[in-house]
Amino acid sequence: MNLRQLKKLKRKEAKLQKQLLSIEKKEIKEFSILKKDLTQLNKELKETQEKIKILEQILKERKEKNPLLKFWKFLNQDTWQSWLVSLVLIVLIIKFIFFPTLSFITQTPLPLVVVESCSMYHESNFDNWWDKNQEWYKSKDITKEQFKEFSFKSGLNKGDIIFVWGRGSYNLGNIIIFNTAEHNRPIIHRIISLPPIQTKGDHNPTQASFETNIQQENIIGKSVFKIPLVGWVKLIFFEPFQPENNRGFCN
Repeated sequence: MNLRQLKKLKRKEAKLQKQLLSIEKKEIKEFSILKKDLTQLNKELKETQEKIKILEQILKERKEKNPLLKFWKFLNQDTWQSWLVSLVLIVLIIKFIFFPTLSFITQTPLPLVVVESCSMYHESNFDNWWDKNQEWYKSKDITKEQFKEFSFKSGLNKGDIIFVWGRGSYNLGNIIIFNTAEHNRPIIHRIISLPPIQTKGDHNPTQASFETNIQQENIIGKSVFKIPLVGWVKLIFFEPFQPENNRGFCN
């Protein structure tokens, strides 16, 4: 290696040292900026966390003061007071919201009715029941094949809940709910002739006098489907006040 090469290497060394120094200065400057940014971010994060705590506390206080939320919490408590209030609330909702809405839809003041007697009860299967009662229906020109097409051809049992529909017309075989001057409760019997509208209970041996001419304005509606025996939840409380021959299950 000669002197000329040595000088060239020294110049390159000086140049590299200068570049390295420049990079170090740049790194120090950028690190300072990053450190400053990091400090600012930490500050903003703490301020945001403090604001969140304050807002959460305000919302919590508002919830505690909200009467509806307080009432909801009370209903969720497992106490006899909350149970009692819940039952009263359910009764009020059914009476003043559910039933009025259902009455409006069905166009009848009694959209749900509990069968309280055995007048529509069939004590056996349809064929056996028809064999026992066919003479009376044949006298009204109702055949077995016709009766098979009637709604609820197997009758209704005491304790059934029936859904009542007050819209549309009434046809032969429909089970209708109607008021009479002779009874303080609606009657649930089947149309066996029209016009005029005449009815009879499937379980009754004969037709009552008040059933020979049912006026349209006395009809509450017709039965469209039933929920079997669920009505006993209500009937069980009134059975002790019924006449002795009307108490208990149908047989």
